Amino acid sequence: MDRAIPVLGVCRGAQLLDVALGGTLHQHVPELVGTTAHGAAPPEFAAVDVDLDAGSLAGRLLGEHARVRCLHHQPIDRLGDGLRVTARACDGVVEAVEPS
Repeated sequence: MDRAIPVLGVCRGAQLLDVALGGTLHQHVPELVGTTAHGAAPPEFAAVDVDLDAGSLAGRLLGEHARVRCLHHQPIDRLGDGLRVTARACDGVVEAVEPS
């Protein structure tokens, strides 16, 4: 990011970017949304519909809506410095971020 190279964080990559830039994570997504829609126990990838920001890198690549496979239990809570949300699941869980 310091070198102005495009960065796209998806799923765990989004979480890593967020925390590295001072953001926080929710500790357990099922407690947040009330379902295991983002990966069941035992761990299993789940199909999740997401809405993407049409002007973002992810939106330009995938369109405004996409079905993605995800497996996580710690979604982004507070965004880290310099990030913007570029994809959310229908339940509001952040699925992708990019530098703002």
